[in-house]
Amino acid sequence: LGSISGGWSLDLRGAMKHVRHSLGAKKVRLIGSLISPKGLTARPRASTQFKRNYTRKPAHVRVCPAGWHGKANDASPTWGYCGAGAFTCSLCWRGFTSEKRRDRHEAVCKGVKDLLRRTKQTIQLWVRSGTSDENAFREVFKKGDYEVRKFGFRLEDARTWLDLGGHMGTFTCLALARGCDVVTFEPHGENVMLLEHNVRALPKSMGMCGDAPRTCFLHRAAVASAAYREKQADKDGTMELLAPDKETETYRHTLMRQRGDTVLCSDDLRCEKCNQRFRSYKWLSKHQLKCKAASEYSCKKCGRCFKRRKCCEKHEAICDGKTLSFDYHSSGRVPVFTLKEVLKAYPQIEGVKIDIEGAEMEMLEEMRDSDWGGVKRLVFEYSNEYDNSAIRLRAI
Repeated sequence: LGSISGGWSLDLRGAMKHVRHSLGAKKVRLIGSLISPKGLTARPRASTQFKRNYTRKPAHVRVCPAGWHGKANDASPTWGYCGAGAFTCSLCWRGFTSEKRRDRHEAVCKGVKDLLRRTKQTIQLWVRSGTSDENAFREVFKKGDYEVRKFGFRLEDARTWLDLGGHMGTFTCLALARGCDVVTFEPHGENVMLLEHNVRALPKSMGMCGDAPRTCFLHRAAVASAAYREKQADKDGTMELLAPDKETETYRHTLMRQRGDTVLCSDDLRCEKCNQRFRSYKWLSKHQLKCKAASEYSCKKCGRCFKRRKCCEKHEAICDGKTLSFDYHSSGRVPVFTLKEVLKAYPQIEGVKIDIEGAEMEMLEEMRDSDWGGVKRLVFEYSNEYDNSAIRLRAI
């Protein structure tokens, strides 16, 4: 893993400021809660202003039922000879009566095909109908975006995974089915509730991996780069979380207030004369060239000012309070940690998955080789929609 250091200020004043903002690696575990599969069948309860319709979607996943993939020889076989003293194939988990037969089989074993056929199991996750939950479910369980098994990128090769941006728990549940422990971070309250419910709804058989219990440490918190937290966080180390206005968008929550030239929350960019909101500095500058100072008449729904009372009343009759087709609003403040602090708090992490809506590249750029610890698997999302993420990725 290569990296580009984000740089640290060596003056005492900057160091004290960083200490004041930092929650520290020791406090990461304090806000975490331990959850495990329980076979829960109850329907989730919505605790938001939106009316939610929950449905269960089935997913056919390959399960590692008796131990991690790298420890197949120490685990009991899932098919074939399962008696005492059986020798297990490390590729397909088949049992043999002698070591010689096992070695002869491994030389020609098509492990992935046998393993897929013998150890498939159906799990069901609760999703919010008509929302982006369905897209997230399709990406993880149908497309398999987080695994490339034919090139050797498998979730079970990492004993413990870090899931940054847990959403409704698709990746967390998949990693648990693979026999891994998971440390999950998700800042939005409704998503945390659904994620916890989905983990508890997994079959009880997934709650154990051999003799060891499978665990998920869930944190209602966000993870960002140290430089961005230094700039935006309060003294207590919390930041404002932005959520999209559309009720169908359930995974666009972000700490970023601006992406490229686009301002996510229009409340941050208003015309000083007429109080009209914008999401682009370009459109604001064009508007200010022809904008005239408005009087005291303003719309009670969207806050826009007018010079004449009749114009204001005419506007209020058709105004729905939304000035833009897609906008963000504040969703409360959440504690924020850095990736370095999380890896220090959980040194057993061997795999990292990052999907934090635009803050991935800045976080990866400031990580050094020594900060990764025992991590040997990394998968993350990047996009060229707002900046040249591909160029920044090659530089890392």
